[in-house]
Amino acid sequence: MRDRALLYGLVGLLAVVTPIGLLSVSRSVGANGAAIDRDASANGKNDARYPRNSPALSPGGTGMMGGGQMMGDQQQIDRHFIQMMIPHHQGAIDMAKLASRKAKHPEIKELARAIETDQSREIQEMRAWYQKWYGTDVPSVSHTGMSMHEGMSGNAGLDTDMTWMMGGMGMMNLDLDALENAPDFDRAFLEGMIYHHEMAIMMAAMVLNSPRAELRDLGKAIIANQTAEIDRMVTWQETWFR
Repeated sequence: MRDRALLYGLVGLLAVVTPIGLLSVSRSVGANGAAIDRDASANGKNDARYPRNSPALSPGGTGMMGGGQMMGDQQQIDRHFIQMMIPHHQGAIDMAKLASRKAKHPEIKELARAIETDQSREIQEMRAWYQKWYGTDVPSVSHTGMSMHEGMSGNAGLDTDMTWMMGGMGMMNLDLDALENAPDFDRAFLEGMIYHHEMAIMMAAMVLNSPRAELRDLGKAIIANQTAEIDRMVTWQETWFR
């Protein structure tokens, strides 16, 4: 029952944010999983572009990832989180490396350097924690998601559907060639990285109830840092491209 309840919660989340392609984002998702219209935000129709007080983001809250009935799954969620967040971070790093070479705006180049530094450090931290806690290296997971079940098959307790649902948030279709060859690289990069950050924020919300302080702190840091970066990128979009 706990596994099924968690699956239903993730189905509800993914119904809102199913990936539709890296470079074609017209609506965005706030940290609470709600769809946010960027035009409405720019016109003041939304008081907060990314609500900070959502129950889903509050440890012990009653939102999608809160509640006692899901606590029994949390340790497995923690393990899956690391397995999915590492390749997700690597995707952001790959995009940032492109931006360091191709972006025209110095603000984007500066952001790209920060993303590469911060997320490389977090990958190393997660790898070290995984080895310490689970006694093995983090399994490789394909960016296409094809080896996802194979990579997580050793984690009993969450059914196959659950495994694929969790992986769907981390396994974005990163078409780096399309990004590199986009007619307007800076515009395409901002659209892609905003969407990528939004996925990371929702993934991070899953570990705010973790029994491990390291993961709770990482989840909070990802939400805070990447929300701030999203706000900067949205401001640049509104300044440069509208």
